[in-house]
Amino acid sequence: MRLYDLHIHTFLSDCASKTNANPADYIQAAQEGGLVAIGFADHAWDESIGGASAWYQKQPFSRLEKRKEIVADMLEKNLNIKVLFGAEAEFANGVLAVGEEAAAKLDYVIVPHSHTHMRGFVLPEGWESCEKHAQYLIKSFYALCTHAKRDLFFGIAHPMVPVGQKETECERIFDRITDADLNECLSAAAENGIFLELNMSSAGALQFETLQNSFLARFFRCAKKAGCSFFMGSDKHQAIPFGEPDRFFRIGEYMEKLGLEESDFEPALKKVISLK
Repeated sequence: MRLYDLHIHTFLSDCASKTNANPADYIQAAQEGGLVAIGFADHAWDESIGGASAWYQKQPFSRLEKRKEIVADMLEKNLNIKVLFGAEAEFANGVLAVGEEAAAKLDYVIVPHSHTHMRGFVLPEGWESCEKHAQYLIKSFYALCTHAKRDLFFGIAHPMVPVGQKETECERIFDRITDADLNECLSAAAENGIFLELNMSSAGALQFETLQNSFLARFFRCAKKAGCSFFMGSDKHQAIPFGEPDRFFRIGEYMEKLGLEESDFEPALKKVISLK
């Protein structure tokens, strides 16, 4: 299986480790692990677009240029891995936090719609109940897939997974989402060529033994039926210390449990790094 990781946070992301998230260390680990591509997707909000939260105001797109500078010597060598420089922009209050100029400077952009732990910014005040939370996930996913500037981003990060919620709460929220709503959203993603992430941080937090019966499995079954394609992302916020198991390398096992195949991830790989 050709493995690649398009969702890695360096120390430039405010939520990542400041001492154990150097892009050079990630690249070395990815090479040793046999990945064909690695992509850095630090959090960012385009300075030219209003509406950023205080947290995002500290994380402009302009700072991301430092990553290439840090690994410039490394990139001059004959690496056996493709290194990509992207960003994880935000979608909050109907605002897509990336514009044309910012996107043009990067290899790709991924966008989340489900950072609903950001209450009052992403998830509106008063929408904390399971019913309202479910409504928001559907509404925001569809709005993102049909956004007038959807061509600026490559795919959706951790789709339909309410960040910060425990597995039992995720199940209760997802139980409020009908198959009809899912089909409408996922058809829009497929029709508009928007890739959906298998996020190993989210998937790895679920019980593996019952994964095939989880809300995530239901989502991916519906997504595949709708004709969607997917991309791989670890959502790492620190380099894996030596001796600690890296669950990203179990992605094949998780794919099988979720009803996915390697071929479902190849279109994204080809689009991003032009591999045949």
